[in-house]
Order: sequence, then structure tokens, then C-alpha cells
Amino acid sequence: KGGLTAAGARAAQSHTGSLAGEIRIFDAMCRQAGASRAVTMDDLHDFTVASTTSLKDIKGKGVALVSGGGGFAVLSADAIAMAGLEVPPTPDSTKEKLREFVPVAGTSINNPIDTNPGGDIEIWANTIEVVAKSTNIDVVFATLPWSSSSTPDDENSDDTRSLESEINDYVDRLSGIQDRTEKPIVMLLRQRGDNRNSSHMFGLAAYKAGIPCFATVNRAARAAAEILDWRERRKGLPALF
Repeated sequence: KGGLTAAGARAAQSHTGSLAGEIRIFDAMCRQAGASRAVTMDDLHDFTVASTTSLKDIKGKGVALVSGGGGFAVLSADAIAMAGLEVPPTPDSTKEKLREFVPVAGTSINNPIDTNPGGDIEIWANTIEVVAKSTNIDVVFATLPWSSSSTPDDENSDDTRSLESEINDYVDRLSGIQDRTEKPIVMLLRQRGDNRNSSHMFGLAAYKAGIPCFATVNRAARAAAEILDWRERRKGLPALF
């Protein structure tokens, strides 16, 4: 929805004219219909991804973050909380299961979780599945455990074909985890250390498998929160999916 400000409304008059409408009237219409209003094109993209993947089935606000530690984990936890979601502590029972395969040195099993998989897909996938089974977790946000900065953009190269096979392996594992746990797994495609071609390839393969991907944790958290808010607003209205 454009024309939210005085400047935007003036600009809209020269293009869509009265279709832009008064924002308060438009918001009232959205509330009555149980609809969500996308403020930006990013919002429109992210809400579409959320409503057409496993994220549409999110049941509550509990988020587990499986990623690297340090500043990223701290800032991500803040972003998740500011979106109205929660980052609950890891239950003791879940910690015990994680310690069966996660070394103590250089790791953290408190949510946010950093198991430092070092590219080990087994540790990474097992971590996500164990955490997803926690009763206080409704959705898992995770980053990929590999960096493909050296992968060329040539789609016909041997390296690219190898990457496609690797991506399919990751996607298959994530899809299986979602099916077994009935919890959405949200992938965060951090650009640092990854080339854009590999991120695009993974995002496309994941989306086809019903796995949502977002460029930042802020956008992922906002999309998840919007799905929950949207479902609350639609109580009493016919189900759409």
C-alpha cells in the first residue's frame, strides 16, 4: 500500500489517483477483512514467502536460533524479541540430548545456539532437529554451516554442479526435519562469506520444498510475527489454508 504519507499521497494522485485512498480508511478495511498491509515491497515479498511455505503453520512465538555465536547471535536475539517473538532458554532435557554429539569447547547450547559444526552437516542437522522437538519452541531460525565464497557464478561449471548436489542434500534434510517435528525451519541467507549465486540457488531449492528463506533475521522475525498476528485477526473468518 503506497501513499502513506502526505508526499506519497500527492505522488499517487498523479498515477493511481483516488485508488490510493485515505490510509485510515484502507487500514479499517484491512482490519475488517482480516488482511495484512505490506508497508514495503520487502514486506510484500516476505509475507508471500511466509504464507506459501511451512511458516504459515507456525503455532506460537518461541524461536530457537541455530547460528554462529558472538555479535550476530546477540543482535539476532534482539531482532526476534523486538518483532514480538520470544527466544526462550534451552530446556535441560534438550541440552542433555545436544551434549550427546556437541563438544563442550567452543560451543553454546543456550538459546541462541552455536554448535560450531564446521561444515559438518550431521551435527548441524541433528542440532536443528533436537531443538525443534523442544516443547517451548515453535519455529527454528538457522544459518547454513558452510561458506561458498569461492564458488563461481558459471552455472555450467563442475563446482556449480557439485554445489547443486550439496544444496539438495541440505534441503532434503531440512524437509525431513520439518515433516518429523511439524515445526517450520526458517533459513537465514547471510550474504557475508557467500556469493549471491549460491544463496539464490539454495533459496530457490528450499522454497520449492516449502522451506522459507529470508535475507536477514529481522525480516524473518517480522514475517513470522505477521503470520501469527494475521491468524489472530482472522479468528471467526473462513480459513484460507
